[in-house]
Amino acid sequence: MGTSGYSTNPIPAGSNSYEVWLNALWYGTFNFIYDVRFWRSTDFSPNTGLSVMAKTNGQTSYLQPTNATSSVAIAGVSSSDPGTANVSISGSLSTSLTSSGRSDYIVLQLQTTTNAPAGDTSLATFSLSYVES
Repeated sequence: MGTSGYSTNPIPAGSNSYEVWLNALWYGTFNFIYDVRFWRSTDFSPNTGLSVMAKTNGQTSYLQPTNATSSVAIAGVSSSDPGTANVSISGSLSTSLTSSGRSDYIVLQLQTTTNAPAGDTSLATFSLSYVES
């Protein structure tokens, strides 16, 4: 869906966004890519009634996104660097890439409660880090 046209596709209070399915792509020359981490570095302000749910580990197969309560993105997003890998590659947190390739899917969904305020909210910032050698 992207960010264009969000005003014509609002998320009413008490509803969910469609899931967003992301993965990281690396290409070019490197020896190893490993220790992939994903977290929310800045939360919505105010965040009343807003929760971003996620799955970052082991989602190797793509599914059609839904705006029903996700059966995939079921955990809260860490609010700080998790300190160790939490995004898998080929279904494992300890796998590294040695040539061009992708991480497994990071699945996100915004879920709201009925007390979520109407109108625009501030932006949340998400971070992805990895080690390259």
